[in-house]
Amino acid sequence: MALAAEEAAKKTAVAIAIEAAKLEDAKAKHPALVAQIQKLQKENERVKRVLASGHMKVKSMQSEILRFKRDSVTMKEKMEVIQHSIKQEKAVNYKEEAQLTELTRTSARNRQKAQKLKAAIDLLLASKKAEEDKARALQQARKAMETATKNAKTHLTKEQLAVKEEEETAKLAQLKKAEAASVPKKAVEKPVWSWT
Repeated sequence: MALAAEEAAKKTAVAIAIEAAKLEDAKAKHPALVAQIQKLQKENERVKRVLASGHMKVKSMQSEILRFKRDSVTMKEKMEVIQHSIKQEKAVNYKEEAQLTELTRTSARNRQKAQKLKAAIDLLLASKKAEEDKARALQQARKAMETATKNAKTHLTKEQLAVKEEEETAKLAQLKKAEAASVPKKAVEKPVWSWT
Protein backbone atom coordinates (compact mmCIF):
# COMPACT_ATOMS: atom_id res chain seq x y z
CA MET A 1 0.00 0.00 0.00
CA ALA A 2 2.88 2.37 0.80
CA LEU A 3 4.39 1.40 -2.57
CA ALA A 4 1.17 2.42 -4.32
CA ALA A 5 1.14 5.71 -2.43
CA GLU A 6 4.76 6.38 -3.40
CA GLU A 7 3.94 5.52 -7.00
CA ALA A 8 0.98 7.89 -6.95
CA ALA A 9 3.13 10.62 -5.41
CA LYS A 10 5.78 10.13 -8.11
CA LYS A 11 3.15 10.30 -10.84
CA THR A 12 1.73 13.46 -9.33
CA ALA A 13 5.21 15.01 -9.14
CA VAL A 14 5.88 14.09 -12.79
CA ALA A 15 2.50 15.52 -13.85
CA ILE A 16 3.22 18.75 -11.98
CA ALA A 17 6.67 19.00 -13.60
CA ILE A 18 5.15 18.47 -17.07
CA GLU A 19 2.50 21.13 -16.48
CA ALA A 20 5.15 23.53 -15.16
CA ALA A 21 7.20 22.97 -18.33
CA LYS A 22 4.13 23.66 -20.45
CA LEU A 23 3.52 26.85 -18.50
CA GLU A 24 7.11 28.00 -19.00
CA ASP A 25 6.79 27.24 -22.74
CA ALA A 26 3.62 29.34 -22.93
CA LYS A 27 5.37 32.21 -21.09
CA ALA A 28 8.30 31.99 -23.51
CA LYS A 29 6.03 32.18 -26.58
CA HIS A 30 3.97 35.13 -25.33
CA PRO A 31 6.50 37.95 -26.15
CA ALA A 32 7.07 36.55 -29.65
CA LEU A 33 3.34 36.58 -30.34
CA VAL A 34 3.00 40.15 -29.08
CA ALA A 35 5.97 41.21 -31.23
CA GLN A 36 4.38 39.57 -34.29
CA ILE A 37 1.14 41.51 -33.73
CA GLN A 38 3.10 44.78 -33.46
CA LYS A 39 4.99 43.95 -36.64
CA LEU A 40 1.73 43.35 -38.51
CA GLN A 41 0.34 46.65 -37.25
CA LYS A 42 3.46 48.49 -38.47
CA GLU A 43 3.15 46.79 -41.88
CA ASN A 44 -0.47 47.91 -42.09
CA GLU A 45 0.57 51.54 -41.39
CA ARG A 46 3.28 51.33 -44.06
CA VAL A 47 0.74 50.11 -46.61
CA LYS A 48 -1.52 53.08 -45.79
CA ARG A 49 1.39 55.49 -46.33
CA VAL A 50 2.23 53.91 -49.71
CA LEU A 51 -1.39 54.24 -50.80
CA ALA A 52 -1.50 57.92 -49.76
CA SER A 53 1.73 58.58 -51.67
CA GLY A 54 0.20 56.99 -54.79
CA HIS A 55 -2.80 59.30 -54.58
CA MET A 56 -0.51 62.34 -54.34
CA LYS A 57 1.35 61.25 -57.50
CA VAL A 58 -1.94 60.81 -59.38
CA LYS A 59 -3.06 64.32 -58.35
CA SER A 60 0.27 65.74 -59.44
CA MET A 61 -0.01 64.04 -62.85
CA GLN A 62 -3.56 65.33 -63.27
CA SER A 63 -2.47 68.94 -62.64
CA GLU A 64 0.35 68.57 -65.20
CA ILE A 65 -2.12 67.23 -67.77
CA LEU A 66 -4.44 70.21 -67.17
CA ARG A 67 -1.56 72.66 -67.55
CA PHE A 68 -0.53 70.99 -70.81
CA LYS A 69 -4.09 71.22 -72.14
CA ARG A 70 -4.27 74.97 -71.42
CA ASP A 71 -1.03 75.49 -73.33
CA SER A 72 -2.30 73.71 -76.47
CA VAL A 73 -2.93 76.00 -79.41
CA THR A 74 -5.37 74.21 -81.67
CA MET A 75 -8.50 72.18 -81.04
CA LYS A 76 -6.94 69.18 -82.80
CA GLU A 77 -3.94 69.17 -80.50
CA LYS A 78 -6.24 69.54 -77.52
CA MET A 79 -8.28 66.52 -78.66
CA GLU A 80 -5.14 64.42 -79.08
CA VAL A 81 -3.95 65.45 -75.64
CA ILE A 82 -7.34 64.58 -74.14
CA GLN A 83 -7.45 61.16 -75.82
CA HIS A 84 -3.90 60.45 -74.69
CA SER A 85 -4.74 61.60 -71.16
CA ILE A 86 -7.79 59.35 -71.07
CA LYS A 87 -5.70 56.33 -72.05
CA GLN A 88 -3.11 57.18 -69.41
CA GLU A 89 -5.78 57.71 -66.75
CA LYS A 90 -7.35 54.37 -67.58
CA ALA A 91 -3.96 52.66 -67.30
CA VAL A 92 -3.21 54.44 -64.01
CA ASN A 93 -6.69 53.66 -62.68
CA TYR A 94 -6.34 50.01 -63.66
CA LYS A 95 -2.94 49.81 -61.97
CA GLU A 96 -4.23 51.59 -58.84
CA GLU A 97 -7.28 49.33 -58.68
CA ALA A 98 -4.99 46.29 -58.88
CA GLN A 99 -2.76 47.74 -56.12
CA LEU A 100 -5.76 48.62 -53.98
CA THR A 101 -7.17 45.11 -54.42
CA GLU A 102 -3.83 43.59 -53.42
CA LEU A 103 -3.51 45.95 -50.44
CA THR A 104 -7.04 45.06 -49.34
CA ARG A 105 -6.21 41.36 -49.53
CA THR A 106 -2.97 41.90 -47.62
CA SER A 107 -4.82 43.89 -44.98
CA ALA A 108 -7.44 41.13 -44.63
CA ARG A 109 -4.71 38.48 -44.31
CA ASN A 110 -2.93 40.60 -41.69
CA ARG A 111 -6.21 41.02 -39.79
CA GLN A 112 -6.76 37.26 -39.84
CA LYS A 113 -3.21 36.61 -38.64
CA ALA A 114 -3.66 39.14 -35.84
CA GLN A 115 -6.94 37.48 -34.80
CA LYS A 116 -5.28 34.04 -34.80
CA LEU A 117 -2.38 35.35 -32.74
CA LYS A 118 -4.77 37.01 -30.28
CA ALA A 119 -6.74 33.76 -29.97
CA ALA A 120 -3.49 31.86 -29.36
CA ILE A 121 -2.44 34.35 -26.67
CA ASP A 122 -5.87 34.11 -25.00
CA LEU A 123 -5.59 30.30 -25.06
CA LEU A 124 -2.11 30.41 -23.55
CA LEU A 125 -3.22 32.81 -20.81
CA ALA A 126 -6.25 30.65 -19.98
CA SER A 127 -4.03 27.56 -19.86
CA LYS A 128 -1.57 29.37 -17.59
CA LYS A 129 -4.35 30.42 -15.20
CA ALA A 130 -5.80 26.89 -15.09
CA GLU A 131 -2.37 25.43 -14.32
CA GLU A 132 -1.74 28.01 -11.60
CA ASP A 133 -5.16 27.30 -10.05
CA LYS A 134 -4.46 23.55 -10.12
CA ALA A 135 -1.03 24.01 -8.55
CA ARG A 136 -2.50 26.29 -5.87
CA ALA A 137 -5.20 23.74 -5.00
CA LEU A 138 -2.62 20.94 -4.74
CA GLN A 139 -0.41 23.09 -2.53
CA GLN A 140 -3.33 23.93 -0.24
CA ALA A 141 -4.31 20.25 0.02
CA ARG A 142 -0.71 19.35 0.82
CA LYS A 143 -0.51 22.06 3.52
CA ALA A 144 -3.80 20.93 5.02
CA MET A 145 -2.52 17.34 5.15
CA GLU A 146 0.74 18.45 6.79
CA THR A 147 -1.13 20.59 9.31
CA ALA A 148 -3.50 17.74 10.13
CA THR A 149 -0.55 15.36 10.53
CA LYS A 150 1.38 17.76 12.80
CA ASN A 151 -1.62 18.57 14.99
CA ALA A 152 -2.75 14.97 15.41
CA LYS A 153 -2.16 13.52 18.90
CA THR A 154 -2.40 9.80 19.28
CA HIS A 155 -1.69 6.95 21.64
CA LEU A 156 -1.10 4.50 18.80
CA THR A 157 2.13 2.62 18.32
CA LYS A 158 4.43 3.44 15.41
CA GLU A 159 3.15 0.39 13.47
CA GLN A 160 -0.49 1.38 14.06
CA LEU A 161 0.34 4.95 13.09
CA ALA A 162 1.96 3.79 9.82
CA VAL A 163 -1.15 1.70 8.97
CA LYS A 164 -3.39 4.67 9.77
CA GLU A 165 -1.26 6.99 7.62
CA GLU A 166 -1.49 4.56 4.69
CA GLU A 167 -5.27 4.43 5.05
CA GLU A 168 -5.52 8.24 5.12
CA THR A 169 -3.21 8.58 2.11
CA ALA A 170 -5.36 6.11 0.19
CA LYS A 171 -8.49 8.08 1.13
CA LEU A 172 -6.85 11.31 -0.03
CA ALA A 173 -5.90 9.70 -3.35
CA GLN A 174 -9.50 8.51 -3.82
CA LEU A 175 -10.81 12.00 -3.05
CA LYS A 176 -8.43 13.48 -5.61
CA LYS A 177 -9.57 10.95 -8.21
CA ALA A 178 -13.21 11.68 -7.46
CA GLU A 179 -12.56 15.42 -7.72
CA ALA A 180 -10.69 14.99 -11.01
CA ALA A 181 -13.52 12.83 -12.38
CA SER A 182 -16.18 15.38 -11.37
CA VAL A 183 -14.43 18.28 -13.18
CA PRO A 184 -15.36 18.14 -16.91
CA LYS A 185 -12.29 17.71 -19.04
CA LYS A 186 -11.87 20.52 -21.54
CA ALA A 187 -10.19 19.74 -24.84
CA VAL A 188 -7.51 22.32 -25.46
CA GLU A 189 -6.85 22.74 -29.13
CA LYS A 190 -3.33 23.55 -30.12
CA PRO A 191 -3.26 26.55 -32.47
CA VAL A 192 -2.13 25.83 -35.97
CA TRP A 193 0.66 28.24 -36.78
CA SER A 194 1.04 29.65 -40.22
CA TRP A 195 3.24 32.60 -41.05
CA THR A 196 2.10 32.90 -44.65
